[in-house]
Amino acid sequence: MTIKLIATDMDGTFLNDHGDYDQERFANDYAALQRRGIQFVIGQWSPSGGTSHDL
Repeated sequence: MTIKLIATDMDGTFLNDHGDYDQERFANDYAALQRRGIQFVIGQWSPSGGTSHDL
């Protein structure tokens, strides 16, 4: 299987408890993904109007 895309959520996944990330580590990791032709996508989901209760 070939990995083509990596997707992550922001809060609690990509960002640490302080809302930050290791920029140097990410720069190295992102460069490696680019060399391999893997796309990196960040998503953010924020419930509004009670949407989270409907799931």
